[in-house]
Amino acid sequence: MYLHSADAYNPSDIGAQLANTEPKVNYQVVTGAPSPLTLDNLDQLNGLGGSNIYLTSKVDITTNPQWLYGVRPDSTGKTNGATTCAIIVNDKGNGIVDAFYMYFYAYNWGGKVLGQNLGNHVGDWYVNSPTGF
Repeated sequence: MYLHSADAYNPSDIGAQLANTEPKVNYQVVTGAPSPLTLDNLDQLNGLGGSNIYLTSKVDITTNPQWLYGVRPDSTGKTNGATTCAIIVNDKGNGIVDAFYMYFYAYNWGGKVLGQNLGNHVGDWYVNSPTGF
């Protein structure tokens, strides 16, 4: 995967995203939710709001908090001290393997199109899925 050197937003630490969000249902903070939210307790939210629960930033993201910018990879491509990617491998047999590389971004700036800012997203997964390795 290629990351443009001028892009301000990098792959993000999933744990940092959780630490800066809170679960809500109908715009109300969910009571009884684990605090702090971590990858180890995130599944506990399933019983507190079902399919209606969502995570939202604790602060106004238009203030550009530092965690939105992610973690810039070092010269070897590693995001040291951060979990920014998940790799899913599916061995189909006969030497055929599908690999899915999923990179997490706290923020993805969509850019300006015809003078309008379009396509901004908070909490996106970018999937790079070459097949047939």
